[in-house]
Amino acid sequence: MRRLLKIKIWLVFASPCTVLLATELSRGQTQSEPLVAVQKMIEREHEASLHKPPFSYISVEKSDRTGGHEWTERVVEVSEGKLRDLILEDGTPISEERRRREDARLRAIEKDPEPFIRHERAQKTEEQRAEKFLDLLPRAFLFEDNGLQQNWEKISYRPNPSYVPQSYEERILHGMSGALLIDPRTNRLHMLQGKLGEEVSFGYGLLATLHCGSTFSIVRSPIHGDLWKTTQTDIRMNGHIVLFKTISRQQISTHKDFKLLSSNLTIAQAVALLVR
Repeated sequence: MRRLLKIKIWLVFASPCTVLLATELSRGQTQSEPLVAVQKMIEREHEASLHKPPFSYISVEKSDRTGGHEWTERVVEVSEGKLRDLILEDGTPISEERRRREDARLRAIEKDPEPFIRHERAQKTEEQRAEKFLDLLPRAFLFEDNGLQQNWEKISYRPNPSYVPQSYEERILHGMSGALLIDPRTNRLHMLQGKLGEEVSFGYGLLATLHCGSTFSIVRSPIHGDLWKTTQTDIRMNGHIVLFKTISRQQISTHKDFKLLSSNLTIAQAVALLVR
């Protein structure tokens, strides 16, 4: 009883600073739970990246690359990159003349694959930037558990004000706030979205300027067993970027009809699958 009475007296006469400290400790405990979930997800995604067999699929995309048109393409993945074959533009089959040009382009890649390989290496650099964002999450952001959303664990994130970005890329990423959905059974990433909270510029705006309100969103889904692929991408970066020449500032795409391919598929074999 004496001990209980002492505790009650302490709570009554505790200073505001003491109460604030208790609140911060409680917040820290809350923060640790989603942080652990994010760290487990990142670890699992890194493990999965070591085993990425190729697929073929249908891609529907409207972006800078497509000149603002909606392109429906057949895509075949090989170790060197992704071979694409345009079949529809804005929902309409391409002309016979354009069909011949597509086939000629693919055969040219088969004959001399080096330009294709160089281009795909640049695209892989962009994929590596996305992976860097995942690695940056635990260090540069604060998290809040938002509970379950249709069986996905939803975690919101916001910039950690105590983190100092180490590069131009980190400055852009650190300005993002958003949410991610994690599969609690497999620790796989289902969705990642973000929104730029303030304008970010470099070199007085000459090198790059990204405006407040720029957004991105990616959705990943299980395709074959424990293999996951990106099925939706929505990038709306408002501004201009000289630093990252290969990045798409406007892109809306969906991927569907995935088919698992042989892991040793060659460029020549991929071309044979696409050329009709």
